[in-house]
Parts: sequence; C-alpha cells; structure tokens
Amino acid sequence: MTPFSFRLFPFRALATFAVATTLGLAGCTHGSDSNATSPPIGWTDPVAVGDELEPVVSYRARIQPEYLVIEAEHLPGWHSYAMDNVERAAAKLAGAESLGIELPTSFEVQGATVVGTWLQTPPEDLSDLEIQWFTWGFNGTATFAAKLEDVGEDPVVIAIRGQACNAEGCRDVDVQLRLDPETNRALTALDVGALIPSQKRANKSK
Repeated sequence: MTPFSFRLFPFRALATFAVATTLGLAGCTHGSDSNATSPPIGWTDPVAVGDELEPVVSYRARIQPEYLVIEAEHLPGWHSYAMDNVERAAAKLAGAESLGIELPTSFEVQGATVVGTWLQTPPEDLSDLEIQWFTWGFNGTATFAAKLEDVGEDPVVIAIRGQACNAEGCRDVDVQLRLDPETNRALTALDVGALIPSQKRANKSK
C-alpha cells in the first residue's frame, strides 16, 4: 500500500456528481458585502459544487493590490480540505502507512502569474486518531491568497479542484472561476494578515 492512496472508507465514498452553477438563489450570500441582485464590487459571481437547490461549497475570487484572493463558502455541516493536507498528514505519520486521505484544495491559474507560497485560512484539525486518519479542513468561510503578477487585459481563469465532505459522504470539487481584470479588481485590499502560509508554492503558469 502506498502511504497516500486517496481511497476512502465506504461512509466517505466519493459522490461523483458535482455541478458548477452560478448562484442566483435568495439567501445564498458570501460575507457581509453580498447582495441579491449583483455580485459585490470586485468579486466574481460564485460557482458552486452540488446541485442548484443545495450547493455544498461555492467559490468566488477577485484581484486586489498585490494579491489574487479566493473565497470558499461551505454549507453548514460540509467542509473542504487544506491545500497542504497531504504534507501535514505525512509529517504526522512519520513514515507509517495511511488508510487514505481526503483530496487537498488546489488552484491552477492561467492568464497571470502567481508567485511565492499560497496563503490559507488556518485549517481545523479533523483527524481521527483512533484509526490514524490525519486530515485538516475548512468550515464556514475560508480564504486563500497568492501574490499576482503579469495581469494583462485577458481573463484570468482559475481551475479549482479538491473534495468537499459531510458526515454522510463526499463530493468532487472540479470547477472554474473566470476573472475580468477590470471588473473583478478591488481597489481596497482584503486583509490577508490572518492567513497562514501553506506548504504549496504557487504555480507560475500564465
């Protein structure tokens, strides 16, 4: 057995149904600056994983001075996983075999250059020590940021992959956000001081 197969227990079996949808539903809001008729200044329209009536996690993004910022909002009872989930688990296992691990959150950016280390909201320890299952994740609102360079006039596309789970099962995360460098740019910066470095370097693709 390899130390990090992504095989889950039956109760964590991966549901393969993941639908990306633009949220226009009343009550599906992101933070205090959302409104029901149009996205907040700078933010993209959110895309969601799940079905139209129950999006389990949704994502939005914007460009601000120095940074690309991505925000995830989880349905109560659902969570997704840290960008460095695999690295954190490897450190805890110290060479021991693992029964499996949930898929980490990952971002691939095209149309601009992201540099340095991704920042993320400090993840919660969701490990089950009795079965040596180590994992870290996010509930509620989670924020990710990376320094951004070489932004031109063309759209910036972000491919988001990972896994979202609740107590009954999991869903694949495989969605895209599309930013317009003009309309999805915020003049005021979201404070990234509360974020911590992940163990993931930003990809340098443009």
